[in-house]
Amino acid sequence: MLLLAAIVQKQPPSSHAFAMGTGTEQDETVRSTKNDSHMPEETPPSPPERNAAADDTVPASKTILLVEDEEAIMAIGKEILETTGYTVLTASTPQEAIDLFQRSSDVLHLLVTDVILPEMNGKELASALKETRPDLSVLFTSGYSSEVLEDDGILLEEVRFIQKPYSIGDFLQQVRELLDESFPSAYQPPPPGT
Repeated sequence: MLLLAAIVQKQPPSSHAFAMGTGTEQDETVRSTKNDSHMPEETPPSPPERNAAADDTVPASKTILLVEDEEAIMAIGKEILETTGYTVLTASTPQEAIDLFQRSSDVLHLLVTDVILPEMNGKELASALKETRPDLSVLFTSGYSSEVLEDDGILLEEVRFIQKPYSIGDFLQQVRELLDESFPSAYQPPPPGT
């Protein structure tokens, strides 16, 4: 089974990366880091204050449907998105995603789906959901390259795609760009230095 571990360092979240593999070296690295009694305990930083003027640009106002059949990848993806402030609904199968969508389509802003899923592929899932919500933005993910998926006819060139493994920063940037394109905000941050 594919192992997914977040490598957490004392750096900004955008510099963190996913590490995927099947070896036990990552298991040992993660295990020994968590059990290292020599590491000092730190108080987590306080969450940043919310700016009411920027509420349309605050991620918490957006809901994402994350569809992933690998439990570990889904759990970490959900944690990353929720930590950033998004509301996340998760599904491990296309049918579960369709059921969630039918109950929540009016609050969903983005579909993030693995391409290779049981029952139907991510492209077929996105097409089914877009029959009801043609404006639904979609970010496809896969361990396969976009070229392989295009050659197999699963994805087309014009879709948004990010290949696994990806950095947290790249993942969040793709999510933010899709949401900004679909839900442009009137809020413009002040220029630097003012």
